[in-house]
Amino acid sequence: RVTLGKSLNPPCPALITLLQISYVLAGSQGQEEFQVLQTKEPVSVAKGGKVTLNCTILENSPPGPVKWFKGAGPQRKEIYNFKGGSYPRIKAVVPSSHTDFSISISNITPEDTGTYYCVKFKRGNPDTEFKSGGTIILIFRILSISISKRQCFKPRALIISLSYSQKRLL
Repeated sequence: RVTLGKSLNPPCPALITLLQISYVLAGSQGQEEFQVLQTKEPVSVAKGGKVTLNCTILENSPPGPVKWFKGAGPQRKEIYNFKGGSYPRIKAVVPSSHTDFSISISNITPEDTGTYYCVKFKRGNPDTEFKSGGTIILIFRILSISISKRQCFKPRALIISLSYSQKRLL
C-alpha cells in the first residue's frame, strides 16, 4: 500500500485506472487458462461402425461438470454427461479421468451425422461454458457393385465413376 504525503503529487488518475484494468484482466486470464481440446478434422465412419470423439481438458480446470452435446445453440442435444445417465451407445473411453473426456459412439446411424461439442462448465451463477470448435462426424456407406458375366457383354475396359459430396451423403 502506498501512502501519499503532502509533498508528493498524486499519481495521474488515468494511470491508476489503467493499472486497475490490467490487474483485473491478468487476474481473470490466470483463472481461465485451461482449454478444451477436441479433434479439429472431420471424422468419417461407416454406418453401423464405431467412432471415438477425443476431448482433453488440462489439469487446472475449475470445478464443474463436463458434458457432450450434438449441435450448438438452443437446439443442441445433450448426448453424454460424465456425472451419470443412461447412454446405451455411448461410453467414456477412460472412465473416471480428470483430464480425458473422450467418448466412443457405437452402432453409428446416418442420424449421427453432425457436429459434436465437449463442454466444460465452470460452476457459478449462472454457470460458464467452455468449448472448442467441435468435431464433425460424417457417415458413409460402403457400396458394392456386382457385374455378372454374360456372353454378349465383353468389354475391353470398364470405367466406374463415383462421386462424394459432404452436403449429400450416399
